[in-house]
Amino acid sequence: MSFLYNDLYRARLAIKFGHGNDARKYEPFWKVIDRHCNSLFCHPIYLAAYFLNPSYRYRQDFVAHSEVVRGLNECIVRQDLDSMRRISASMEIAHYNSAQDDFGTELAISTRTDLEPAAWWQQHGNAN
Repeated sequence: MSFLYNDLYRARLAIKFGHGNDARKYEPFWKVIDRHCNSLFCHPIYLAAYFLNPSYRYRQDFVAHSEVVRGLNECIVRQDLDSMRRISASMEIAHYNSAQDDFGTELAISTRTDLEPAAWWQQHGNAN
């Protein structure tokens, strides 16, 4: 489902551009998209999946919108009650964000779009 967030974001940009960046023209369309997105696709788990999908995260046009980061953080909090493990997960996310450690190896970089996200994380997400 992570692709839906990406596609909806791109659709919003195309609609805005198609209406000459005139908010009066494109905002009615955005409101319809937002209403459906918020009720169907903007669940924290889908937002976290979008962020954690390396084929999206490492693209030049990726934008970590506040709702995406909030969804990711909410999933981290729900996943583990132990605060030390939450901190560890947050640190791992910071390394993922900047492609440090195992996330920045030649193999990790070259397989970002070729491997399924779960397989990619299994191979490169064990920095411990």
